Amino acid sequence: MNRTSDMKKRLPGIILITGGIVLVAMVIQAVILSFINNRSFDRTSQVLLDQVSNVIEKNKASEEDYTEKQDLKNNSRTRILDMTEKLEKVKNGDYNAK
Repeated sequence: MNRTSDMKKRLPGIILITGGIVLVAMVIQAVILSFINNRSFDRTSQVLLDQVSNVIEKNKASEEDYTEKQDLKNNSRTRILDMTEKLEKVKNGDYNAK
């Protein structure tokens, strides 16, 4: 009977210690998971930013190339129209067309 009463007296202490150990383990686990998730988030964010930056750079280069081609096209049109005008003048007898 003495052993049983000893166990009953110790039981709340054992439960309290066990609960404390579980609580500490859960806090440690939460800290570790938070650290890992933050690192993963930082890496993912950096990769996404790099990808967006690359797309923007490619778009700018493509836009510049398009603009250059449009300028060449416009210049060619202007020259063709000028030459057509000159040919019309020459056709009409104005040999000093400029």
